[in-house]
Amino acid sequence: MTPNRALLRGLRVLEAVAAEGKPAGPTRIAETVELDKATTARLLYTLRMAGYLRIVGTAGQYTLSSKLLQLSAAGPGYEDTRRMASPRLARLTEESQETVHLGVVEDGRVIYIDKFDPPVPIRLASSVGQSNPINVTALGKAFLAALPPDGRQAVLDSAELAVPRGSSSFDLEALLAELELVAERGFAVDQEENEEGVCCVGSAILGPDGKPVAAVSISGPTFRMEPRFEELGKACHDVALAISADVGGGADDRSGRMTIR
Repeated sequence: MTPNRALLRGLRVLEAVAAEGKPAGPTRIAETVELDKATTARLLYTLRMAGYLRIVGTAGQYTLSSKLLQLSAAGPGYEDTRRMASPRLARLTEESQETVHLGVVEDGRVIYIDKFDPPVPIRLASSVGQSNPINVTALGKAFLAALPPDGRQAVLDSAELAVPRGSSSFDLEALLAELELVAERGFAVDQEENEEGVCCVGSAILGPDGKPVAAVSISGPTFRMEPRFEELGKACHDVALAISADVGGGADDRSGRMTIR
C-alpha cells in the first residue's frame, strides 16, 4: 500500500510548527519542510480549518491549537494525570509566581501537556504541545532520574540528545552523574541549558508501578529563578509527591527519592 502523499506532507507541516516552539509564518515553515511556499500555505490553511492550528498576531503566524492536546490527553493516563494534577499545579503557580508545566516523555522528547502562567510582567513563550530534548530540560532530567538504570538507558538510547547551551559537546557521563544527584535530592535543574535566560526546576510524578508517568516543573527568568533554586526545587518536589499519591503512585522515603507506596 502506498502512503498518502498529501497527508504525509500535512503531518510534516504540523510537526514543523510544533518544533518551532513559537508562532511561525509560512515562509519559515516552508523552509523547514522543504516545500514551496504556496503548497505550505495551503497545508497550513487546511490544518487551521481542521482546528489543529491557529493564527496569532497580525503577521499571519501559526501555532498549535488545543485540539492536539485533546488528542494527546486521550492517551493512556494523560487525561487522568492532567485532571488530578491541575488544582495542585495552579496552586503551585500562585505560590511560586512562576510558570508551571506538566510534561510527559514520548519518543525521547518532553512534551508539555499543561501550562499555568503567573500574573507577572515577564512570562515564558512556551505552549502546550511544545516538545524539547529530554536531556536539557528539568522535566526530562527529572523523568530520567526516576527510571531504573535499564529503563533510563533505553530512553537515552532512543532519544535525540541535544548539546546543552554553553557546552561544546554532549557528555553522557556527566548527565548520568547529574541524574544520580537528581534522584537523591528529588528535583532536577536546567540552568539555561535549553533556552537563554530561562531556568527551571523539575520533579517526576510516579504511577502505581513506581515508574514516572509525567513530571512537573517551575520555570522563569534566570534572574528570578537562580536565587530560589532550593526553595522552588523543594516546592516542586513536594507537589510531585502529592500528585504521585493522588494517582496511586510514589511517596517520599525520606532520602529524597520517590518510591512506590
